Amino acid sequence: MNKWLLFLFLIFFCKPCNAQKEILVVGNYDEICFDTNLNIEFGAHLDKLFEFDIVLIFSGISSVIQSDQIPKIIEFVSNGGSLYLGCDNWPFQAESNLILEQLFSFHSWGNFNAMTAEVNESSELTSLKEIPPGNSVAVFPMNPYFEVDVWITDKPLIMSGIFDKGILVIDGGYSRFYCANLNTISSHILADLIKYLGG
Repeated sequence: MNKWLLFLFLIFFCKPCNAQKEILVVGNYDEICFDTNLNIEFGAHLDKLFEFDIVLIFSGISSVIQSDQIPKIIEFVSNGGSLYLGCDNWPFQAESNLILEQLFSFHSWGNFNAMTAEVNESSELTSLKEIPPGNSVAVFPMNPYFEVDVWITDKPLIMSGIFDKGILVIDGGYSRFYCANLNTISSHILADLIKYLGG
């Protein structure tokens, strides 16, 4: 009887531990390969933002997000949501720059090329040591709100931080996740990224 009660107790209290996160994907995501086992909804459904645990924004040439929607995104992260802001080489930076400018008064820039990007040893984002940077990537200025997770030469490529109760990750090379570029390492980093954002 005691074992049965313990079993029921574990099922009841561990249910949230096993629950899969609800993910909203917004922006320029057509070329990106996602794990089909994830609970993903695609499109700019910012009216339903608070139904999701994680929001992945892949920046395009022009923003699908309006500046008057940014307070809602900030509220989502402030209340414990996780946000990924991905950009790439110019001009694929619209959404991330719009949000970063309003939040922190900085933005990404450039078209940088490298064969690999180096993962910071203290990064909690992934256990990998090197990752593909992406095709031609953007970088970010150093910022006290963020830890640098991945470097390309001496410039921050991926940074993460806590914003109120939520998690924020910015990435300057999301083209590493394109189906045409996908390999074991880039699949691994995307899985690690979603796991990190999921807490």
